[in-house]
Amino acid sequence: MHVPAICIAGWSDSGKTTLIERLIPLLTVRGLRVGVVKHTHHALEMDKPGSDTDRYRSVGASAVALAAPDGTGVLDARPARLTEALATLHNVDLILVEGFDQEACLPALEVWRTPETPMRSREQWRRAVITDLPCEGPLPVFSPSATDSIADFLLTLAEEQRQRAVPGLSVSLDGQELYLTPFVQRMLAGALDGMLRTLDGYHEGCEITLRMKSKT
Repeated sequence: MHVPAICIAGWSDSGKTTLIERLIPLLTVRGLRVGVVKHTHHALEMDKPGSDTDRYRSVGASAVALAAPDGTGVLDARPARLTEALATLHNVDLILVEGFDQEACLPALEVWRTPETPMRSREQWRRAVITDLPCEGPLPVFSPSATDSIADFLLTLAEEQRQRAVPGLSVSLDGQELYLTPFVQRMLAGALDGMLRTLDGYHEGCEITLRMKSKT
């Protein structure tokens, strides 16, 4: 599975949510279905105390799906890692990730508003800086108000991810397909191909299926 994903990074109150809120309509108008993954340290607000879903979870339900006319919500007792959260989004063309600055191995746009603080995203994944402050360096710099230009840049990053992805490669854990970045895809594909091509029966273009049960 590979849907391009871009991380919108920055410290709290830097303007990440506002930027994403402005980008979604611009990307939607261009024909993209946009998904969002947001990292939060707060409890899930959709699970109100005393509600049916809260009652189910309080007595031990591992997960509860709430199906309503205007959408479906899933409450899982496990704190989700980014790869798991990304894999839950289906039928989208692009995913914007708010937060996960130190975990995401994804291209990141840093929203930087306070010159006294260092940037939040990891340098090796940072692709642009969004700020009105003086900012030196090799990366593109966008004003927070330049949302059309930022949207164009996002689409360029998304297309680069699509081109780097390995066609047909997927990994599932207990039936749940994982989200794989292009880097991880190429690493897995290269390792498997290098080992399996030494075996009898291997030929170029063959379909490889690997199933493995982890040790208990």
